[in-house]
Amino acid sequence: MDADGILEITAAEIGTGRAASVTIEASSGLTAEEISRLGNRLTPHV
Repeated sequence: MDADGILEITAAEIGTGRAASVTIEASSGLTAEEISRLGNRLTPHV
């Protein structure tokens, strides 16, 4: 999450190389804490 409360997440499938991304901004109605929780949930599990 950057200083403006914007969280950008990108994921790529290793086998095909296909990628997708999502950006969550403060204007989405979520609090900074909720955005941070979403980022933590989307952290890769290795």
